[in-house]
Amino acid sequence: MGRKVPRSTPGQQSAGLVAPAALFALTAEARNREAIDRAVPGDRTVVADGTYTVPSGGALRVSGKNGTGDAPISIVAESRGGVVLRGERGFVFGNSSHITVSGFAFRQSSTLEIPANSSNIRLTRNDFRFADVSGLDWVVVRGNDVKIDRNRFHDRTTEGIFVVLDGPDDKTVAQKLHLRWSSARQRL
Repeated sequence: MGRKVPRSTPGQQSAGLVAPAALFALTAEARNREAIDRAVPGDRTVVADGTYTVPSGGALRVSGKNGTGDAPISIVAESRGGVVLRGERGFVFGNSSHITVSGFAFRQSSTLEIPANSSNIRLTRNDFRFADVSGLDWVVVRGNDVKIDRNRFHDRTTEGIFVVLDGPDDKTVAQKLHLRWSSARQRL
């Protein structure tokens, strides 16, 4: 059963800790979404370790959420690699900025996109092993000022690209992508 850590007083970081359980998977997912929906600059939402299967057409939506440069909104796994996101997609971003996603194991079957209307998104300390589908690009960056660091991309045997730098249209490329210290290993 899920449990919620209360929001902290103003000026402190708050945490939403949601515990997974097989019988309460939808409840846990709803609580994770609720914690993300309520997040304000400086908040830290901690997702309890476990395997979450996101239903087809569903996702953890980060929409209209805007942290600041000094106080990003952080969504983190309880322990690095301890939260496994299975299904079609894990996170979907839209009209958001200054968001950090850290410590997740992504096992999804479609592209993780950072759209042009979302900037200053950081993916850090995550483990990416998507479905091994020919032509599937794993992460596509269309937004500006995106940082992808300290991630692991691995176990790909088909054609496709781990990280694509794209843009909002066919004439513009996203600006200021920071790609650092990520390892990419492809099985041949």
